[in-house]
Amino acid sequence: KLTIDALRTGFYLRVLDAGFVQAGDEWELVEQPYPWATVYALNELCYRGGDQALAEQYLSIPNFHPGWVVRLKRMLQDRTGIL
Repeated sequence: KLTIDALRTGFYLRVLDAGFVQAGDEWELVEQPYPWATVYALNELCYRGGDQALAEQYLSIPNFHPGWVVRLKRMLQDRTGIL
């Protein structure tokens, strides 16, 4: 509950090379093509309501997770009545 209330649910990484990770290992951000698209902003949009334009921006991201696409489309439909 505290995690959701704070909208700090974490971040997501794509694995480039399989292997092992342990405490203290360093990692490097290689690419961030959508710097505005953060987990925090997505949570804020879904849990606190938000701007239709921002939802549409998320939906324009190629290969955006299908579960989030369904959720955002449903949210837009509920708010606007448009499918």
